[in-house]
Amino acid sequence: MQVDAEAIQTLILGALPRRVRWMIRDTPVDYDFSTAQDGVQPLSRDHVGSGNVEDGWRDLLVFGEYDYAEGGGARPFLCVSRTDGRVFEFDIEHHDSQIRLLNSTIDRFVETFLYINEFLHKGERLPTETGSRLRFIDPDAYASSEWQSLLECLDDR
Repeated sequence: MQVDAEAIQTLILGALPRRVRWMIRDTPVDYDFSTAQDGVQPLSRDHVGSGNVEDGWRDLLVFGEYDYAEGGGARPFLCVSRTDGRVFEFDIEHHDSQIRLLNSTIDRFVETFLYINEFLHKGERLPTETGSRLRFIDPDAYASSEWQSLLECLDDR
């Protein structure tokens, strides 16, 4: 399966906010999907800094990014795999794994993101059923998804 980069661009630009801020434990997390304006781009040397793009990363197309703590924390890129359509966050500086799963498809990413955004962009707490809702949206990926880590962080207040 090869993903359709133009369809991904159309979906991102049509369904997601260009930019949005979430508050995670009093820390701003700024999502930016404006890079999709110019089309989804292959992960390149610009995304990895001074390092080389490893073979396992060449499959990724970048469609957005987020900034944790206004430059004081992580700044992962949001990517989709060209070959299987799974969605990942890519952070060259992450000590355990530079690539971490978010969703099994771009459509499920959008649905997950919009559900969470409905609450976090207004500074509201997520409903208690959020975990089961996200599992329903993406039963193929939720068990090993970074979204589960986000919920654990928010539940730990």
